[in-house]
Amino acid sequence: MPSIDISGNIVKTLNTKDAKIYSSEIVFIKLRNFLNIKDDLLYDDLVNITQKRLDFCGDKLVAFGIKNTFVLLGREKVELRLIELCVYFLFYYIKIKCKNDFCGDCDECYLSVNDMLSEDNNKVILRIYQKIYSKNSGQLERLTGSFKNGSKGEVFFMQNISNINKKLKKPLNAFEYAVYRVSKTGNYSKRYGVFVDKRNIKIDKTVLI
Repeated sequence: MPSIDISGNIVKTLNTKDAKIYSSEIVFIKLRNFLNIKDDLLYDDLVNITQKRLDFCGDKLVAFGIKNTFVLLGREKVELRLIELCVYFLFYYIKIKCKNDFCGDCDECYLSVNDMLSEDNNKVILRIYQKIYSKNSGQLERLTGSFKNGSKGEVFFMQNISNINKKLKKPLNAFEYAVYRVSKTGNYSKRYGVFVDKRNIKIDKTVLI
């Protein structure tokens, strides 16, 4: 098995049977998407960077201003289109509802596209939409109808996730963006969610049904 550096050069070749992964390294394998480190670093450097990012996850408040269509991420106020706010809210809502008390690098609350398209999750989005538009409004009726007839499918969610992440990236630094963006796990069966610790998510109790 060849050992390759970040430039693609073969450093040395090892037989697979001689390769070892120590338990302390497994943490970095599991967190590789979150770490997003492309440089060759010593083990101690990896530990320090990881700890800083995990510490950051633990003390930054997230609050939604539904009626004013913004989300407060730590000290940064980010304005989103209403439908983007609804989609972004969904990932936090599901995390709040997760049975696990501690998040860490857990991704059990991450959603597949099929999960996003479920009737229950569509209802969450519609409930937030209704905070702005009344039950009898044409906007709410059109969105409700589009979920029922299937016109709001995978493309709808992928476009909104992409737009959300673009808007989050502008005001946030690299650490903040890694925590707050809608990230994905899996190579084939992709699932989407946020890395934020659920204890720091503040949501109006009237939408936690």
